[in-house]
Amino acid sequence: MTDDSTLASKVFTTEKIAEALRLPKWRVVRFAQVTDYGIEPYFGEAAGPGSRRLYNLENVCEMALASWLLQAGLPVKAVGNVLTQLRRQGGLTRFVTSTQHSYVNLGVIRAPKGKKMSQDAVYLQNWEHLEKIFKREWHVSVLVIPIGLRFIDLWGRLEQTGD
Repeated sequence: MTDDSTLASKVFTTEKIAEALRLPKWRVVRFAQVTDYGIEPYFGEAAGPGSRRLYNLENVCEMALASWLLQAGLPVKAVGNVLTQLRRQGGLTRFVTSTQHSYVNLGVIRAPKGKKMSQDAVYLQNWEHLEKIFKREWHVSVLVIPIGLRFIDLWGRLEQTGD
């Protein structure tokens, strides 16, 4: 792995993110355009023809997680709620830049709240933690994403994209 600060301070274009996440460019642009996600290009929004959106590593991590949550079937608003919660908990970059987090899973706990579903994002350090959630709240569903392993894979692809 590269020095943490090297990748963490890097600037990413839409094209580089699309390549690393293996997504079409339009999807990356949509992550920045749809306000429900709350993903704002760190280095500014494109201002006109020929201008570019430029992103930092946290933006890339948020887009990766948003993509995984969409693939798992969560609606856009739910994905945005999860991202908001994780920003309040210190963000996602730490999971890309450290192998000590390789076995961290993200649990999205979904429970009916009247006519709506609530989403709570928690980091699952082990399966016993998940078992405790189900024992405490048997009526919930939990979507588990192995973010530690996925972010390690993402790190490698980001290093390969070059400048």
